[in-house]
Amino acid sequence: MAPRYSREWLDYFIPETIDWHRDGMPDTSRAVMKNLVLQSQLWPHGIPDVEVIHRVEGVVSYQRMQALVDRPIPGRFDLEHFQRIHHHLFQDFYPWAGQLRTAPRDWPMVKMGPDVAAVRAGQRHVTEIPHSYFKASEVPQAAAAVLDRIAAKNNLRGLPRAPFLDELTKVWARVNAGGSPLFG
Repeated sequence: MAPRYSREWLDYFIPETIDWHRDGMPDTSRAVMKNLVLQSQLWPHGIPDVEVIHRVEGVVSYQRMQALVDRPIPGRFDLEHFQRIHHHLFQDFYPWAGQLRTAPRDWPMVKMGPDVAAVRAGQRHVTEIPHSYFKASEVPQAAAAVLDRIAAKNNLRGLPRAPFLDELTKVWARVNAGGSPLFG
C-alpha cells in the first residue's frame, strides 16, 4: 500500500524530530526543518532546536535585509528575482534557500499556524488551525500570477501609504499561500 503522506515533504525535516503515530502516519507539528546552523558530525542536518534557529535566523536575516537597502539585488521582481532575494536572506540557514518548494507535489501542503481571523477579531488566546498552501506542482504558476499582478501595478511604486499597504497585504497573502513562502 502506498503511503498516505509525502516522503518528499518529510525530506525537509531532521528525521529524528519527526513523531510517528501508531498507524504509521508522520506528525511534523514538532519537527525541525533541516538547516545549516551548527552542522557537524553530531548534527549532520543542523541544530535540532527550533527556538535557537528562529532566534538566530531572525537576527541574521534582518542583517541581510538591511544590507539589501544599501546593495539591492537587481531584477524585475519576477520569480527569478524573488528567488535570488530569498537565497540572499536565508542562505545561512536552509540548504534550499531560493529554491521553489518541491513537495508535496500532488496535494496541498498543510501546516498548523495561528488563527489570523481570531487575531484580527481581537481575541487574546488564539488557537492554531490548519493552513493550506498550493501543491508544489502549482507553485510556479501561482507565483507568476501574483508577481505579474505586482508588475502590472508598477511594483506598487508611487502609491499613497494606505493603498500601498492594502495592495501589499493582498499580494503578500497570495505569496504566502505558496507556502513558506513558495520556497522549501
